[in-house]
Amino acid sequence: MNLKSVRLEIDELCRDFHITNDKFSEVRKDQWRSILGNIEERFLKKKSSIK
Repeated sequence: MNLKSVRLEIDELCRDFHITNDKFSEVRKDQWRSILGNIEERFLKKKSSIK
C-alpha cells in the first residue's frame, strides 16, 4: 500500500461515514511514534512480566 492509496482510502471512508476534514488532521512523519504510544497507553491493557 502506498501513500496515495492510503489517502484515497481515507477520503472514501470519510465520504461513506460523512466525516468532515475538521475531525482529524495529518501529522508530520516524526509525530506518529508518540501518537501511537499515547493510544497504546490509553486503550491497551498490558500484562506485567513481573510476578
